[in-house]
Amino acid sequence: FFGCFICIDAFRTNDEIGLFGNVTYKLSERLILEAGLRWYDFKITGKNENVIDLFNQFTFDPEFRLDENGIIPTANISYHVSDQTMVFARVAKGFRPGGLASLRIQDRVACAADLQALGIDPNAISNPLDSDSLWNYEGGIKSTLFDKRLTINAIGFYIDWKDRPESILLGCGDTARINAGEARNIGFDMDFQALLTDDFVLTGGLGYVDAEFQTAEAGTGISVGDTLFDVPEWSYNIAGEYSFRAFDHLPGFFRIAWRYIDDRQTITPGVVLDGFGVLNLRLGLDIKDWRLAVFAENATDENGLTSSGTSFGVLRSDSLIRPRTVGVNIQRSF
Repeated sequence: FFGCFICIDAFRTNDEIGLFGNVTYKLSERLILEAGLRWYDFKITGKNENVIDLFNQFTFDPEFRLDENGIIPTANISYHVSDQTMVFARVAKGFRPGGLASLRIQDRVACAADLQALGIDPNAISNPLDSDSLWNYEGGIKSTLFDKRLTINAIGFYIDWKDRPESILLGCGDTARINAGEARNIGFDMDFQALLTDDFVLTGGLGYVDAEFQTAEAGTGISVGDTLFDVPEWSYNIAGEYSFRAFDHLPGFFRIAWRYIDDRQTITPGVVLDGFGVLNLRLGLDIKDWRLAVFAENATDENGLTSSGTSFGVLRSDSLIRPRTVGVNIQRSF
């Protein structure tokens, strides 16, 4: 009985039927049009039973039922500028089915007003979530140059997101997961691979996203224009791998990789997680069917925070990246 603070037996049944098709049409030798449709029909039922809540004697959970169907379209047009370069544009719709989000509330009396402002019964042990949906618009270029020694990809995107699920910090200190309204993302991604010499390969990537809420739902504390939670504005990575021969005949490699994640806004107003970088090193040899490698992950022992919040309204809950890890990896190919 005392093994947990809140114990829930959760039951969920998913029934889904889907049909999809895709058509490709060559408008010319270089211009290609693709279009697709997916029809779906799903039913989700769920209920939390046998509830033991040490904080509150009286809890209940109504049965959850979600029944949806619809059509998801996608379209893509691409133009081969040359044998080495292609430009494209794409539009697609997507969605994620809703469900039940557990409400682990320490003091339901203190949180009653906050929950009611969100349309949630203060005595419920979970909160139904509607399906979210988005439209994604993107365009980009893919290019292979210098006899395939350099590959460059770049893409820009705009995402219009409705009914986005978010964990919201309540005034009482606890959290609740709800459909937080509309949001939009604008950004780009770039990556490259360069064979600088026959023995050295350099790869890298750069990403930028401006993600903000477009609506302000009552009781959430969110304002129009606020940054989406846990979304870094900038991120990048770069890695180099050098191949060599050890003892005149054994293939070997040395790889060094660095990645960086920018600052991120948390669900707690005014609390921003600092950006951090991670350095990984790996040195290996191939011996017939075997690969032996020594590695150091997070070699500088960075204390990067990946998330931060509260548990039951009173306990600080932080997630850190794995500390410096040094080891040996042995693989065999069959």
